[in-house]
Amino acid sequence: MATIDLSPIEAFLPCKTPQSWVERAVQEPALLLIDHANCEKKAAATAMNLMYRYVERTELLRKMSQLAREELLHFEQVVELMQELGINYSHLGPSRYASGLREHLRTHVAAHPRIVATSSEKGSGIAELRAEMASLADPAALGYKSQAN
Repeated sequence: MATIDLSPIEAFLPCKTPQSWVERAVQEPALLLIDHANCEKKAAATAMNLMYRYVERTELLRKMSQLAREELLHFEQVVELMQELGINYSHLGPSRYASGLREHLRTHVAAHPRIVATSSEKGSGIAELRAEMASLADPAALGYKSQAN
């Protein structure tokens, strides 16, 4: 397996991903990909919800519209990869990780006026980025082809 430089991703994350998490994610590619698809779908839905909530904020509407389209494209890409790998998309219950993050996020605009529009996506984004890191640990385990081939 080729060595992949994860330092830009690790520099972005506020804390190091535990090696045990990466190992578990690589052992369960179906669960990882189903969760990844769910995160993409949730991020798109959150962007759409914010568009309904803040109709008077034109710049936010534009950004959330772009984000929703981008996240739905990512969702389609993950589902396509799942189909290629013969993984059925099935329902997953809520994760303790996401529930724990949500407990620490305030959703009222007065609490955090500058980040309320993205606080939900940050939780999903961190989980999504960790999923990306796990897939990079062994791309073949998730059906990715080496660029050398």
